[in-house]
Amino acid sequence: MKAVFKKTETGILPCCNDSLALFDKIKNGDLVMVEFIKGRNYQNHKRFMALCRVTFDLQDIQDNDE
Repeated sequence: MKAVFKKTETGILPCCNDSLALFDKIKNGDLVMVEFIKGRNYQNHKRFMALCRVTFDLQDIQDNDE
């Protein structure tokens, strides 16, 4: 099950009700395994997609942009 948490100065807090429900299932002293994945930077993703569009417009080989 996946959950989203936010790091604060006091610790890690759940960001939504689903995450809170999962967080409440963890008892004090329990060991849990966590996979840390940082979300993508939205601005960089927009820049990359714009670069792909410009690159496609400048080429003559492919007709389909997909």
